[in-house]
Amino acid sequence: MKEPKVEAIEKIVIVVKDADKTAEYFNDLFGMEFSHGWKIQGQRIKVRSEVIEETQLQFIQATDPESVVAKFIASNS
Repeated sequence: MKEPKVEAIEKIVIVVKDADKTAEYFNDLFGMEFSHGWKIQGQRIKVRSEVIEETQLQFIQATDPESVVAKFIASNS
């Protein structure tokens, strides 16, 4: 049996309290633009995204204190 091997990473998602501030911080540190952003109303989240080579880095922020993301942050802070 072959050992599993990671060949690529498609997406990294990091839950943050403020996606815009985090994107700005990464821009200051690494020059990353995070020019893509959108909201997903049904999940009550805001996303900021940047592509690095073939990997998408996303910062996810809750837009509602009752969302799953907000509850995750509250329980892990």
